[in-house]
Amino acid sequence: MLQHLRDRISHWTQQIQRQPNSSKAYIQRGMARFMAAEIEGAIADFDQAEQLDPTVTPYLWQRGLAYYYAERYEEGARQFEQDLAVNGADVEETAWWCLCAAQLGGMEAARSQVYGPEPQPVRDRRPIMTPIHQMFTGQIGPADLLNASQTLGKTGQFYAHLYAGLYGEVTRTAGLELIHRAANNFRLDDYMWHLARVHCQLRSPG
Repeated sequence: MLQHLRDRISHWTQQIQRQPNSSKAYIQRGMARFMAAEIEGAIADFDQAEQLDPTVTPYLWQRGLAYYYAERYEEGARQFEQDLAVNGADVEETAWWCLCAAQLGGMEAARSQVYGPEPQPVRDRRPIMTPIHQMFTGQIGPADLLNASQTLGKTGQFYAHLYAGLYGEVTRTAGLELIHRAANNFRLDDYMWHLARVHCQLRSPG
């Protein structure tokens, strides 16, 4: 796994050398660096992409995730708020804005700030996103989310364990075990599976 990611970083470094003004190449290398748990390097690449092409700013959700793991929660919240200005119905980006805000001021304040008194309806076609949204808006708890995922296959169970674990982290309840389960039991060819793996690497003691 690590060698594969090193090869991807090397590939995009070569692309940058050939096309130093390519914001896409910097974003791709930043994503590979994030998956390799090189958080500050990833942020530097996303920043460079933004400098080269400021129009990408509201689409740099990858930088928002990296900010979270750099514990730069205020910048992460700002990134996701900007993202949602152009994609206001995105369940995951809204959840990540809430996670960043909750790290700063607690879940109740974050929920009020992000979702307001009347949360928007879920438009994501993935069935698991409805109970994830309901958990973050306070309609159900993490256990209910995990129960709802039982009939939604491996992908649904992965996302349920990931977001229940992240919710547990910011509410200071058990969370790491759930994310370990997401990474180890429900492997996907998906950027968010890599995020779960990076989370376990960075958050596990020792």
